[in-house]
Amino acid sequence: MLRATLIVLALAAPAVAAPVARLDADGTHFELGDDGLVRITGRGAGELRVGKLAAAGAIAASRASGKPIVVVSFADALGEREAVVIANDRGPWREVARIALGTRGDREYGVELDADPRWLIRYQHVAGAERCDGKPALVFPEVFDLATAKFAGAKPPIDVAETAPTLTAHLDTAPPTIPMVYAARLASHMPGASDAGGLGHPDELDDGRTETVWTEDLASDGKGQFFTFAPRLAGAPARQLRIVPGDPRSAAAMKASNRPHRIAVATAQGTWWIELADPIKEPLGAAYVVDLPTPISGCVTVILDSVYAGTANATSIAELEVMTERERGPGGLALLAHGLVDGTGNLAAIAGVLAKHGAPGVAAIDDELAKTADAGARKRLVAALAINRDPAAAASLGRAVNEGWVRATDLDGVIAALGGLEQYAALAAIARQPKQPVEQRIAAIRAIRATSPLGLAALVELAGTIDMRELRATVIEMLATAPAASLIQVVGPNAPDVWRALTKQLRASKNREARDAAITVMTAALAAATDYEQRYRLIDGLATLGDAAALRNLDATLRALPAGTAATAALRQVAIRAIERTPRVEAEPIVVDLARDSDPGVRLAALSALATADGDPGGPGHAPAGVDGVDRVIVTALTDHWPEVRRKAAQALGTRCMRPGPAAALVAAIAGDHETGVRLDALGALVQCHAPNIAQTLARTWDDKRAPIALRGRAIDLAAELGDRALGVTLLARFYDWQAVASDNKAALELLEHAAPAIGQLAPPGAADALTEALDDTGYPEIVSAAAMGLGALGPACTPAAKQKLLAVTLDDEAVVVIARHAAAQCGKQ
Repeated sequence: MLRATLIVLALAAPAVAAPVARLDADGTHFELGDDGLVRITGRGAGELRVGKLAAAGAIAASRASGKPIVVVSFADALGEREAVVIANDRGPWREVARIALGTRGDREYGVELDADPRWLIRYQHVAGAERCDGKPALVFPEVFDLATAKFAGAKPPIDVAETAPTLTAHLDTAPPTIPMVYAARLASHMPGASDAGGLGHPDELDDGRTETVWTEDLASDGKGQFFTFAPRLAGAPARQLRIVPGDPRSAAAMKASNRPHRIAVATAQGTWWIELADPIKEPLGAAYVVDLPTPISGCVTVILDSVYAGTANATSIAELEVMTERERGPGGLALLAHGLVDGTGNLAAIAGVLAKHGAPGVAAIDDELAKTADAGARKRLVAALAINRDPAAAASLGRAVNEGWVRATDLDGVIAALGGLEQYAALAAIARQPKQPVEQRIAAIRAIRATSPLGLAALVELAGTIDMRELRATVIEMLATAPAASLIQVVGPNAPDVWRALTKQLRASKNREARDAAITVMTAALAAATDYEQRYRLIDGLATLGDAAALRNLDATLRALPAGTAATAALRQVAIRAIERTPRVEAEPIVVDLARDSDPGVRLAALSALATADGDPGGPGHAPAGVDGVDRVIVTALTDHWPEVRRKAAQALGTRCMRPGPAAALVAAIAGDHETGVRLDALGALVQCHAPNIAQTLARTWDDKRAPIALRGRAIDLAAELGDRALGVTLLARFYDWQAVASDNKAALELLEHAAPAIGQLAPPGAADALTEALDDTGYPEIVSAAAMGLGALGPACTPAAKQKLLAVTLDDEAVVVIARHAAAQCGKQ
């Protein structure tokens, strides 16, 4: 920003240089052209090139070291701004300095110039750093020295007329209060800030606490430092300034600090000086007030001019506050609360001030809630309540929820506030309201702390009254955060979810004492339980946590359940699934027994749990169930009359068929089971565990003309999974055989579709030639497609000739062409 008498013209682009700016100074004429030349006539006539202009420029006269200088500023094509200082102190006009202007670094602050007849000052600018009388706010000012052509640090100029009226401050006798309307927005100096980007809100100035102090971190009389205050609320003019000078944290600190003596107040309505007495002989924390002669709307700037010197020569201020007419009485909070109703001013800041006042702030909001029916006003008032941590806010927040003043995401703040205030009954009420969104109902449950007795009671009550699955799961999750001993004590009518939470918490716990206590209580409860859900949760808990003794009791309970009922089958499956999630040797006899249960669903669940079981030495009522014993149980299930059970048995043997018994049973199932699905699973299981002679079994299966075509094709696919290249040689021979009869044999055609990709993956000798030749079977798009996939799978073994042939595929079937093109892209690649 250049302050001088100057002429600025809009930039144009004619054939000859057009003037952009002119200046007449001391009989010398300066003219800046759009070609970047400064043309000088008169004293020191000549031309100087300053740069390439892309926007309007300016010329200003100033002084440096008492001598005249001229400052030319402009912007280039990239929008970068510069200023050039020219002088003629040693003859013709010459460039003595070039200054970059505008934003710096991460663009938090900018650099500007102040050029006037007294000086040339470079200063920094940041949002909020303004003087309220419209004059430049010179932060981190530096004065230009012509002799060195450099800038040197300087005190900020106060720039207030000595003829401005002087006001006298007097000691404040009224009780202190936290400022409500005006807030300190920025200080021109803050400890540790090396540039304007480091400046921030000097909260210690107006926090109502004399133990927090704004102070300079350098030896200085503070002259020129300024503070700007901005109103949070429109329509509430400033009428008073209150200051606690110096550092009153101790007598020694007060003596060491510089205390403000004279300060200036700069506003849009006027400027005044204020004289302060030295508080050194007053009680620590003494405050002074001065009434402003006229109401001030808008911001207020306070500027330090002189100080009473302290021994440390660093200026300190404990409090500096701008007050409105009403806020030092009972009407201040009401004024702010009404501002929320009007929706004017800085609403977040207003809500913050009301929150700092605790219960009185709540009362002010409650008064406005009682007087308004406007939905927007209520929403703003409730949002302000939600950040108030005083317990007085709880009742109003609960009413806001019950009355429907806040809904959906607006509830989030209210929920957080109720959680912070430990208003668990109100949170439980939100969770029960069907009209509220599920997300907010879940949030309300999560805000209830189960470690609090009141929170635990609220969660236990919710457990019995919420039936939506997501909500119930959240209740259980939160209950599981309570200590096990607390959960055991609250088991009652809503016990099922408490049992579930107890199981969930102790599953990964190493607290043996807590587990033992839970097992004892659960065992006793299971013996007395009659309803299905209680039994469900208790069986799940004991099957998950139980030791050998508890598992024996559980086994007896499972055996005693009425045979042939759906409830019995379901409860036995609950036990099996819990044991499968927490496998241990002592639980396996239960699963072994249930693998022979009359219900197929129970048998299926048991087989799944036994897939990786090693068995145990047995126990009372059980035969030894080592690994061979478990194998025999699963093998027996391969003859079950339910196909689903036989399939599960085949799958379970996939981790066990490296032993002869399971392997022989699977081979028998491949040959003899009348369900294709069972045979497919048995074949897959043998490949999974690389059973002995599996290659021969696969070859025998794909050659078996009596076997289902799906099984024969699966045998070919599994050969590729097995990765036995010797088996690939056998398969390639069959490929030629099937190709020879494909025109008359539908089975052969289908087997070719499986064989070609498998041959590509196994890559036996001659694979590339066979598959390339198969591309000529254009009468069978299925063979062409399969051969293309096989060639693509060959990778580096795929020949250049094969690639050319793949690119030449032009069948009417677009899908086949796409497969061929993709295979060509893979042909020859690793």
